[in-house]
Amino acid sequence: MEKILLFQSKEATNIRKIATPMHIKVVEVEVSQFKQTLGKLAGYDKEEEDIVYEGEAPEGSLMVFCDFTESHFNTMLQKMRAAKIPMTYKAVMTAVNRTWDVFHMYEEMEMERKAYENRK
Repeated sequence: MEKILLFQSKEATNIRKIATPMHIKVVEVEVSQFKQTLGKLAGYDKEEEDIVYEGEAPEGSLMVFCDFTESHFNTMLQKMRAAKIPMTYKAVMTAVNRTWDVFHMYEEMEMERKAYENRK
């Protein structure tokens, strides 16, 4: 099932308005879950232990697309753009990053953003 993991987004309601008619599940992840892997948060790695985090969250919002078809992925991005929904980072879940916790994903996204800006 196509799913979006949302982290620290103030736009969950607007994202749901786009995603629900497309039969896409939206999961808002609490900061206390940020030490769990993306795979666990997406419901794939259920046997993993629950880890509770009690610290500060990284800056910015993040959305992770899980099991999207290319068509739905492109449509979702187009509709978000048209609705002017801001999101600091967007990523697609892969076999590699599904083993990362949320902090690792934020770090990778920030490194990619800086590398992209340095190429300009």
